[in-house]
Amino acid sequence: MWNPSTRRCRPRTSKTSVGCTRISCDFFIFSLGFEPDYHGVPRGLFLVSMIEVTETRLDVDEIRNSMRDPRAGAVTVFEGCARDHHGGRAVSSLAYEAFGPMARAELTRIREAAMARFDLLGCAIHHRTGEVPLTEAAVVVACAAAHRGPTFEAVAWIMDRVKESVPVWKKEAYRDGDAAWVEGEARRP
Repeated sequence: MWNPSTRRCRPRTSKTSVGCTRISCDFFIFSLGFEPDYHGVPRGLFLVSMIEVTETRLDVDEIRNSMRDPRAGAVTVFEGCARDHHGGRAVSSLAYEAFGPMARAELTRIREAAMARFDLLGCAIHHRTGEVPLTEAAVVVACAAAHRGPTFEAVAWIMDRVKESVPVWKKEAYRDGDAAWVEGEARRP
């Protein structure tokens, strides 16, 4: 937890189901120990930020694993992927641009609001910038809670807020050679 008087973070610790020590402090989760892969072979240490705006490929498995918590009965992960069509046009590629500091600040605000509103145990929001090849994730939202209902609601709520207020812009390149900046579409109830 953040302590405003000392301007430092007082970390919380817990054990994961695979025996790692997890230290969390609002924006980061540090998993210390050896996290095994699905065959039980140790992969090593890793650090996962809860908020990320990056040009690198998003590691959905790593983000999902950062949500593991013995108190969580549900982990829901949403991947927004680049698709090959939009508005009746064939899309060949997508590119995203962001104002990084402002985007991170707004994602942090959204995360904090979701944590409180849905009583989440964990929440990570990662957005990719630069060119995103078709089928790859452009955005990943992961939420953990004691029960599944809040995680489903939180992921949808977070994505609606991301589309509304985070300074990230999407440019689509079309197969006919044209390109256009496009706005995110609102979710249909």
